[in-house]
Amino acid sequence: TLLSIATLCLGIALATVNDVQLTATGMLCGCLGPLGGTVNALCLKHVQSEYGVTGNVLLLLVTPWIIATTVPLIGFTDELEKFPAWAGEDLCLVGLVLIVLSCCIAWALEWSHLKVVQLTSALTLQVLGHVKTLLIFTVGFTVFGSPVSPRNAFGMVLAFLSVVAYSYFKSTPPAPVDPPAPSGPKSDPKS
Repeated sequence: TLLSIATLCLGIALATVNDVQLTATGMLCGCLGPLGGTVNALCLKHVQSEYGVTGNVLLLLVTPWIIATTVPLIGFTDELEKFPAWAGEDLCLVGLVLIVLSCCIAWALEWSHLKVVQLTSALTLQVLGHVKTLLIFTVGFTVFGSPVSPRNAFGMVLAFLSVVAYSYFKSTPPAPVDPPAPSGPKSDPKS
């Protein structure tokens, strides 16, 4: 399983990373991102198994905290000065429907994460995230005509084969372990 995860990471790196410039900030973000996602998945798994909470209930409890922690970041990530003009001119029924649809998709994604963690493991959730990355790149190459380099193609094939190997190893039951044979005659303490 460890080898399949390592080759999956290598394949994703080959498929997605095109221009590498190593900086301390980039290295820190590159390490903290996956670490944060893994810690989050492990905490969710712990809460679900420890307290017997289903994914739906946990999502209901977590959503207010997600909103409270992400809304303050809007000012740092979006251009708020453009919002009044957009809301006044471009906001129509189609815009509102797209906003609601986007929220529903985000909710469904969070629900699916909780369900995957509940039924499998945090590691399987990470592998599933890489499958999503592969699907996004495949759609980009096939539907939108994004250029494919041999390196990208090799990385995607390597990552896909690694996902297949991981799935095989996770679905194969472990071999039964035979108890150790007795080592010589045992004396009866009563005699």
